[in-house]
Amino acid sequence: MIHLPPLPKGFAADMQELLGEEESQQLLHAIEQPPTIAIRMHPYKATTGLIQCALPFSEVYNSPYKRIPWYSPWGVYLPERPSFTADPLFHGAAYYVQEPSSMALSLIRPLLGTAPITALDLCAAPGGKATLLADILPTGSTLVANEVVWSRAGILAENMRKWGYSHTICSAAEPSVLSRSGVSFDLILVDAPCSGEGMFRKDPDSRLEWSRERVAQSAKRAREILDEAWKMLKPGGLLVYSTCTYNRQENEENVAYLLNELGAKPVELDTSHIAEMEAARRGISGYSSATTTFRFMPHRTEGEGIFMALVRKEDQDVSMAHRKSKRNDKQHKGLEDIPLHIRQWLTHHEDFVFRNMADGFIHAIPKPIIPILEQLESANIRLIMAGIDFAELKGRNYAPAPALAFSIDLDFEAFDRVDLCREEAQHYLQRQAISLHPEANKGYLLITYAGLPLGFVKNVGNRANNLYPHEWRIRMDLSNASD
Repeated sequence: MIHLPPLPKGFAADMQELLGEEESQQLLHAIEQPPTIAIRMHPYKATTGLIQCALPFSEVYNSPYKRIPWYSPWGVYLPERPSFTADPLFHGAAYYVQEPSSMALSLIRPLLGTAPITALDLCAAPGGKATLLADILPTGSTLVANEVVWSRAGILAENMRKWGYSHTICSAAEPSVLSRSGVSFDLILVDAPCSGEGMFRKDPDSRLEWSRERVAQSAKRAREILDEAWKMLKPGGLLVYSTCTYNRQENEENVAYLLNELGAKPVELDTSHIAEMEAARRGISGYSSATTTFRFMPHRTEGEGIFMALVRKEDQDVSMAHRKSKRNDKQHKGLEDIPLHIRQWLTHHEDFVFRNMADGFIHAIPKPIIPILEQLESANIRLIMAGIDFAELKGRNYAPAPALAFSIDLDFEAFDRVDLCREEAQHYLQRQAISLHPEANKGYLLITYAGLPLGFVKNVGNRANNLYPHEWRIRMDLSNASD
């Protein structure tokens, strides 16, 4: 039996004030129950016919499990937590492990229109909401995923690389530094650092860090971040403010700050077609909101604690739904000497500019994201990733970058493929040596599992060099890993 840390002193009293006696007791009881387990499937990788077996819960892809109503069919509840670390499909980014309430971000999709836009996830690590944004943005949109804390920025970049969208930039900058760069966005998500009350069930250790002082500090920090985000938001642009906490101070009071101090305008979002959303939209004792807000609480909906609000920066009759995308015909310089057969590792390679970057790889940069990339570079913003890690020049030869295997722009016909069974794939992901058929072609081979790319090996004849990144490898002993 697992013994959870007790709920913090003062938290119960705060919830009673927020919800009333009866409902606060329902919430406190729900917090002591096991957390909800869910995954969000990749809309490209989980539907291309590649995944036909695998997972202990492979039937998820065929449907017996319950869908998350606000992100159906891609969001799925699981009846229990399997060993995700042991599952090659997890490492191949066929799905992302994400708690259900966070997937409510997808509800903004109808507000985004169909023309390409520029979007910023200002506090993006570890990447759950950023990868979701990548899924729902209009085709051709540019996403900047930013993380202030450098120690967390690495995992963000890894998750964005594996999720595989090329129109993405990862940066590591304070919001104030980013706003001074002059970049501007049509959509900004501020998933603010908070006191974490909504994670008391999923992450029991967060209970030990809670205090009313931290609540006040988090609310103040969130307002500072909102100030900088507002400077970067284009007129007519949409701002999504979210926290993983319950209290009014970090939630409604900061929404009021947006409306009353920054001049934000309320945004209505119709969720009447989703019956389960009624509980998340229900108000709280003594408070009515002036804008669309959602407060997910585990006694009301199946998921953890999330608050989300939508506002817009006023503009004269211009909305993203009607804004025309501007054509940019500027010729961007890149590497000219990369042979055509190497460029053809990507589908539509003519839509990319190839550039050397500081990480030692040649990156394939989609032409539409270059203006923002250059603006960030000129402001000396620290960049972790841009476009696709494409290749590495070794002597006179080009080696595919490990992250290329995960790109949805990868041309599958460009490499000979070796499909592994589950155990072999686990060994590959642990960066162990794997045995190839004696007749396997020499050179760079694409390793797949159930048809899903995992990375590359270089077959030199008497052995196959495992090229899976050392920092991504599975470190856990999988000999006793349960399905």
